[in-house]
Amino acid sequence: MSSSSSSNDNYPWLPLELLSKIFDELPLDDESAVILARSMQANRLFSRTIADMAIWELLYGTRYIHHDHTREMERIERLGSNWYLRYAARRRIDRIAMEGLRNIVHATELDQHFDMVRKVLRFGSDVWDALKQSTKHPLPVLFQSDDDIELVIQGRTLTTLTTRYWSQELLGLIARQLAMKTWTALSRGEMERTFPLDECLSYLSAFYDVHPDDVMNMFESLADDCRKYLDDQEIIYQTKSPDFDEMRVALAICEFLKNRGFRLAEGNHFFRVQNSFPHFFLAEYKETLPMSLVCCFVAIARRLGIPSAPLNTQHRVLACLGETIVDVCEGRLLQSVQGVRNVQMLLSDVRVMNDMSVLMLGRSARNIRNAFTNSTEYYDVQSTEPRRLYQKSNAMYASRCISAHVDPDSRPDGHSLMTMFFSAVMHRIDNHLPLTESFNPGNSNDYETFMQEVDANSKNHWFWPSPSREHRRSQCLLAPPFFVGQIARLRHDNNTLCVIVGWKPVDGNSGMFGILRWNGNLYQGIEFESAKAVIPIQVTREALRAMYRDNPYLGHYFVDAEIICDPSVGDDGEGRARFLMNDMFRRVYPDDDAVGAAWVRS
Repeated sequence: MSSSSSSNDNYPWLPLELLSKIFDELPLDDESAVILARSMQANRLFSRTIADMAIWELLYGTRYIHHDHTREMERIERLGSNWYLRYAARRRIDRIAMEGLRNIVHATELDQHFDMVRKVLRFGSDVWDALKQSTKHPLPVLFQSDDDIELVIQGRTLTTLTTRYWSQELLGLIARQLAMKTWTALSRGEMERTFPLDECLSYLSAFYDVHPDDVMNMFESLADDCRKYLDDQEIIYQTKSPDFDEMRVALAICEFLKNRGFRLAEGNHFFRVQNSFPHFFLAEYKETLPMSLVCCFVAIARRLGIPSAPLNTQHRVLACLGETIVDVCEGRLLQSVQGVRNVQMLLSDVRVMNDMSVLMLGRSARNIRNAFTNSTEYYDVQSTEPRRLYQKSNAMYASRCISAHVDPDSRPDGHSLMTMFFSAVMHRIDNHLPLTESFNPGNSNDYETFMQEVDANSKNHWFWPSPSREHRRSQCLLAPPFFVGQIARLRHDNNTLCVIVGWKPVDGNSGMFGILRWNGNLYQGIEFESAKAVIPIQVTREALRAMYRDNPYLGHYFVDAEIICDPSVGDDGEGRARFLMNDMFRRVYPDDDAVGAAWVRS
């Protein structure tokens, strides 16, 4: 034979029909895609046959649940029904995103972070599924759950705390960027299509790293269940049917929601911050606010093909189903409501409907703020203190973003951006992306000034390592009393657990070190002279795991941890431990790794 290719073409392979049947039985996972891709290299006939197989459509649908809708339409127009080429195009984007993630994880300068994050974010939802897969790799040994151990047995590669952190952070950034772009267009009247309440509120969950499409799927599932309920009750909901009874359908939807556990929250439960976020109130927090109940009602009605919209009344949010006004909380119909006029325009005019969605969005922001001011249980979640603070921070961030988008007088400039969002934003890179993209001025000169103001404000905060200088312990007249990664307790604050996450000289004779703590404000700066208030401690392996479970933000600073126990107490006993810095923090604190290693072994 003149070439290996022609030799392969004439090799006595199994009949293609048989191979196709074998390949059709492959599981719908990434390993099967690799097997098919490698088989395509056997010869030209194999390549053509496998590329045309129907399994590529199934593989595509299994791996790629989320899309940038504009780019997906472009792929469909360009590649048509060639599912192999569409799959290959998405995998190329995945590889670019994963390379970007690796560069972010190993970046040593803040500016590198911003540039690399921006490159990943430009793909938007197209890289959501790849990043989601990255969050499922097993953690380092000290932090592994039973699920992680099972993944290790299956051969999955380990990840680091920093890689897990940035994978999740990028997901959140993509979701929040979607939310802010959408709210900007909606508030400016640039939305050319109807933007109903459920879709508008679905973007609230983006502040908890939940993709709006996933929330919309939850509404779809709820509507499917209601459709089955109506069928079982023999209630006609098709509007063109002569037996369609608008009032009966309205009451039936209310009854369905009640049977599913949806009802008006009472007492302190009324002020739970979760009540405003769809991924919460569609799941475990079904005792919720009137607006959330109306949102479910309207979402179901729309999917049944019945015109429906919220009504923004002073006392509580109501719903209209056609001409019928519904108090969803009470499950009853109303003859009329003061101030409510021309319901038909609300149901048919895109501009009027979208204006109502903006009003509802602003009302959501007020509901969130009311949760902060009216109850001590506003961040009630079944978890430990840091998790509760994340719930509070994310909700506050969402509320302030809404206010800044729907109220022109609340739009921040470069100076006020940090002031407005500093206490709310745990995701520090948001101060550059996507907040700056959402609120920057239009022309280039103003934008440059705007970004300079943001840079000056954001980089001066102690929890960011300096982008331009390292901190040598030998250059401090008063030596830093601790090392980055050390675990301690705060004597003056009920022995609160904390981790040292940074330090910096303040002048020639003193300095400040920063701690990440487990209650109250997560961050705190303490002067070197006050070091007696911080007590280094020994911990167990389980305590290390609990610290990370409760506060995954540790991954912003650290890749792993180590613990050395005295042989007399065994692996389950207490020992000296430390968190191990990632590349950026090792660059800023080049001496601390050796100091920490010596301390745990002393």
